[in-house]
Amino acid sequence: MILEYFLNSTPLLRLAAPSIGLRVFLPIARKLSYSIRSIAGLTVIISCIVNGQKQSADVNPNLLLVDFLRENLGLTGTKNPLDYGQTGACTILLNGKAVKSSMMLAVQADNCELVTVEGLSDLDHLSALQESFKTFHAVQCGYCTPAALLVLTELLQRVSSPTEKQIRMQLDSVLCRCTGFQNIVLAALDVAKVNATTRQ
Repeated sequence: MILEYFLNSTPLLRLAAPSIGLRVFLPIARKLSYSIRSIAGLTVIISCIVNGQKQSADVNPNLLLVDFLRENLGLTGTKNPLDYGQTGACTILLNGKAVKSSMMLAVQADNCELVTVEGLSDLDHLSALQESFKTFHAVQCGYCTPAALLVLTELLQRVSSPTEKQIRMQLDSVLCRCTGFQNIVLAALDVAKVNATTRQ
């Protein structure tokens, strides 16, 4: 009972906040509470929107977001290369921003909206970017393709007609050993060109 009170009591955490301020202390305190929950064998109920569908689950506080997506939800387009996020193959969109799901806990996605590569299209139609990848043969082994699609989707949502420099900078977080990025860049530039024409 005392442990539960400590884990769930925000006022108690606030009283313990040092002079560095609540904005810095509370995220640390939450992570500490997750670790204590894990040690105590407790779980956390999370709820989030994944590819347009509401998902709720009872998870271990130390479960990585990439493992939640792959193992709990079966969304294996998100890769887990076990490289501490260096290749970026674990990238997803969280509240519209590209993040590395192997560097986040599942509990950090609570009340968030997530998009994986499976959510970029429906069963009948690919997204414009996916079609462009297909046209320009921007795929070889395909391992990094989901991440490349997602980081470029984020860019195109912010800048409808990005420049080649902006595209290459956006791809900086994704490592591709096969294509050298050239065809990926060409595919993104083609979508940017179409977007620019559409706006005129």
